[in-house]
Amino acid sequence: EKATDHVSEEGYATILLRDTGLGGDGYLLATAGKHATIGLTYKSRTKLNLSGEADFDVPAAFASQVPDTTVTAPWMLPDRLTLGFAWTADRWMATVEAGLTLWSVNKQLALDFADPAADDVIQVNAWRDAVAVRAGAMAKVHDLVDLRVGAWADGLAGAPPPTDHLGPSSPDGTRLGATAGIGVQAHKAVRIDLFAEPLVILRRGATSAD
Repeated sequence: EKATDHVSEEGYATILLRDTGLGGDGYLLATAGKHATIGLTYKSRTKLNLSGEADFDVPAAFASQVPDTTVTAPWMLPDRLTLGFAWTADRWMATVEAGLTLWSVNKQLALDFADPAADDVIQVNAWRDAVAVRAGAMAKVHDLVDLRVGAWADGLAGAPPPTDHLGPSSPDGTRLGATAGIGVQAHKAVRIDLFAEPLVILRRGATSAD
């Protein structure tokens, strides 16, 4: 949903798009000695041919220029590559991983409206690839109780959108998070897991005229 400018008034455009796609996942896992494990995972990009509806709520004088209509747009979900390392001991485990998301596969979003009265729109993204790191640890403090902690940062080398193409939709900024959890084996057939995860999106400023 976006606001539209009509001189002295504002309108709204609501666009709903949908599609299904097909992608692939793969991983390699290797052990190095008794305690160490190394893993590499890959999620392929997935092409979507989105289609749906565009609903314009604008002042009456502009209604003929932006009629409600159907709309299509090609879209690509990005590749993700992650390398991780784990160290496991008798009563604890620690993990660390680094991941790369290829947001740059989406240079723009091109909206093609079926009604010729509505001008097609090309939204330039110019996204950059993003790096994420994650770390965590688990300790067995009792035969029936596990404690877990973790932290992560996504967009370390800079969030995908440059400031001149920054918008309110994800991926908009560098994200920082932390987690803490507890697992209890209450019964041989019942396990209880509780966790909390605060999330912070670092503040950014846009330089685009839009």
